[in-house]
Amino acid sequence: MIPSDPTATTTVTYAMREAGRYTVSNSEIARMIAGGLQVVKTELWDANRNDDITATETMVVIASGTSTLTVPADFDHEQELRFYWANDDWRGLILASYSTAVQLPTTVNAGDEELTGQYLFFIGGSMTQQYRQIAAYSGSTRWATVSSAFSGSVTADTYCQVGYFNYLLVNQNETIHRYPVKFRPFFYEVVNQNTLRVWPPPDKHYPLLVKYVPNLTRLDESGTTFVKHLRERMALWVQGIKVRTMATYDDDRYTTEKQIYDAMLARYAGNNARAVRTPFSGGR
Repeated sequence: MIPSDPTATTTVTYAMREAGRYTVSNSEIARMIAGGLQVVKTELWDANRNDDITATETMVVIASGTSTLTVPADFDHEQELRFYWANDDWRGLILASYSTAVQLPTTVNAGDEELTGQYLFFIGGSMTQQYRQIAAYSGSTRWATVSSAFSGSVTADTYCQVGYFNYLLVNQNETIHRYPVKFRPFFYEVVNQNTLRVWPPPDKHYPLLVKYVPNLTRLDESGTTFVKHLRERMALWVQGIKVRTMATYDDDRYTTEKQIYDAMLARYAGNNARAVRTPFSGGR
């Protein structure tokens, strides 16, 4: 039976049985996970590096006076970098908290509906790099109820910012007829696998939401993103491991099954082509 909640182990077990190894042992499964599964993982990644199934969003804090920032270890390429900023009135230490609500700083002055739907970012203290959307807000008490519980207890040193204004950062290779505002990052470039550079550098700590496609070969095999790929692309994984199993045990059906797998990879490669933003320049 096809695993409904797959893991590397259950997927490999099912695929090996599909290849004719009906009494597959635990040691055989372990060897296939360490060998064939890794080959298939690389083949799928080489075929399609823009699969939106794995697209991920994370928050990165751009530190004051700093141009470089570290992205997650599984980062491959960005889809969107959205910079959030706010005046000092919308920033400060959290005054009190529950698991799903916080009392905003006394400087925040907003009506009940004004902050509903805005993001609340933790950009300093022990809770740094958490963010939630404000689901409800009371202007008289400054209590903001968020969309889901925080991870851990919000401590007194937690510095927050309401994401009142935002805009997309522009890749430095794009032609944009606009001058950046001093101290607010506007351009970015990917320096290497783990580093981005923004310009101009900010004068305060600010949050940046990074939407990116991770590298399939660097994902944690027990993590949510990898398991989602296993579930949504199960036919590809099973056929690939099935082929690796037939190659290992010199099965006469290998050539035919490999042709089927190659055709599946070709179709997969044609999906989710990466969109390229075309700059537009007005005027004659």
